[in-house]
Amino acid sequence: MFLKIALLFMMLTQLAHTEMPSQKIAVSLGYHIDPCQGPILLANLLGLFHKYGLEVSISPASGGEESSRQVAMKHAQIGITKSANHIVRVNTGLPLKKMGTLVGRPLEVLITRDTLTDLKDLRGKTLGFSTSNATFSILVLDKILAMQGLTRDDITLVAFQHGLMQAFLSGQVDAIFTATDPYETKMAEQFQMPIRVHTYESFGIPPYEQFIFFIHKDDEGKPYIEAFLRAVKEAIQTIKRDPMATWQQLCAGYPEMDTTLNHKIWLRLVEMFEANPEELNVEGLAKILEFLQHNKVDGKPVLDHQNTVITDIVIKTKNAPT
Repeated sequence: MFLKIALLFMMLTQLAHTEMPSQKIAVSLGYHIDPCQGPILLANLLGLFHKYGLEVSISPASGGEESSRQVAMKHAQIGITKSANHIVRVNTGLPLKKMGTLVGRPLEVLITRDTLTDLKDLRGKTLGFSTSNATFSILVLDKILAMQGLTRDDITLVAFQHGLMQAFLSGQVDAIFTATDPYETKMAEQFQMPIRVHTYESFGIPPYEQFIFFIHKDDEGKPYIEAFLRAVKEAIQTIKRDPMATWQQLCAGYPEMDTTLNHKIWLRLVEMFEANPEELNVEGLAKILEFLQHNKVDGKPVLDHQNTVITDIVIKTKNAPT
């Protein structure tokens, strides 16, 4: 009898220590390695993905559009972009669905020099412009200008792929759009340049999510989704408990991030990471979808197909309409 109990105990012990087979998935960050990707990078460094049965490869991209293409072509399982851009891309036919949220509020802003006390004074000024989705950004800019009694014809718009903030700091442009808080705002602070920061919400633009996770629609319901979100959630909890220790861990794993500016950005971002990344904010998605459906840029509808509905852009949830 004792021998049988001992053998049973040994079998249970072996089972407890047997590792579950890991599922390999690829994540396209949407952007280069930077503090905003911290929860994903940390989850990998701390072995949290492995804990939940995943083997995750992480690769940067040149923007959310590239990330969307990677997932649409099934070269990656998970991508990152902002919710407004996600809606526009789904509307064009990309087979993508939102599965979670990393940063659930807009970070994009219009930045002007501190001496420009009234946005009506943008008339005749030069505005530096950079975006990963020109249609949505131009729509927002048109709304902002219209509230000042201006149009794009009243300003000089200069497009930048890189160096937007450097152009502003050097005086090449009078304002920048789309800038981000905390990236460009912390850079201005570092260079001691007084600025005025104008949020999109202050001009009536519905709040959207700056960084969402999305998948190929064929993968809806697959187990890796819940596993990934659980690992990221645990990483975010760890970050919020000890931002300094987790920053040091990130810099040890990714030395290129270890700069004074990135550290300041990190401390600002910590409060912005979603405590519950699995929550889908269907109501918020519906509001930005409606906003896009009812607006035009240069006389053309922002969305090509008006039959796009909320269930086309987000995975099924008990809170989603049927």
